[in-house]
Amino acid sequence: MTERRKKRLWLLAAFCVPAGLYLIVMIAARVTPFGGGSLLLWDASEQYAPFLAFWRGVLTGQNDLLYSLSRGAGYSTAGLIGYYLADPLNLLLLLFPADKIPLAFSALILVHIGLCGLTFFIFLRKVYDCGWAGLLFSTSYAL
Repeated sequence: MTERRKKRLWLLAAFCVPAGLYLIVMIAARVTPFGGGSLLLWDASEQYAPFLAFWRGVLTGQNDLLYSLSRGAGYSTAGLIGYYLADPLNLLLLLFPADKIPLAFSALILVHIGLCGLTFFIFLRKVYDCGWAGLLFSTSYAL
């Protein structure tokens, strides 16, 4: 096996191991799409889900990027975008219908966990040149 192929396999494992473990937890806990449970708890259900729905509307051209009339006389969305919605992964919302925000939220969390594992593994690999230990620590960090 070439060195380049080994490197790619390590990177793939660094993404897939934490994401796969979290997926197993989602299945066991019967969280969307594997059951009736949801990750939308507390602020996520009252704030984040409506923000994601609004952002999906912006991305599809149904909502205005700079101003929203959804509350009272309206409000500027600059703070909302800067604090909650500027994550480029939120473009994944376009893959889901508007009524599937809980499913989109679950998918976003899963991708974020995988990317946390991947980026921390890359850091550990560059600084400490580690293999299995790096995978273990990056998975622990991601979860």
